[in-house]
Amino acid sequence: MRFKSTWISLVLILSLQSVATAHPHVFIDCDLLFIFDSEGLAGIEQRWVFDEMFSTMMLGHFDRDKNAVLDSDEVNGLREGAFANLQNYDYFTHILVGTKRFVADKVTDFHATVQDNRLI
Repeated sequence: MRFKSTWISLVLILSLQSVATAHPHVFIDCDLLFIFDSEGLAGIEQRWVFDEMFSTMMLGHFDRDKNAVLDSDEVNGLREGAFANLQNYDYFTHILVGTKRFVADKVTDFHATVQDNRLI
């Protein structure tokens, strides 16, 4: 009897289907521009150029008129829908001033364009 219930349990476990989910990999070419004023470093400008697959996915969600040109409402939707949450991860920007960590806690002047099928 014990063998039979073990066998039934094994069959049930093996017959269950599970869905595997994974975060897609995103490839980014990043350029940095350090901005100085009379007091020293005033900011860092980052330019992210995304791979075509991620770009296509984002444009599919946020380019509502499907013209590969992002108007201001589409840029705002992209910022809020895909990038605002990156604040929780310091925008994947890690800055050390000496040995002290500086936290990038805000983004100003967010822009988004499409060039050569890549989101910038």
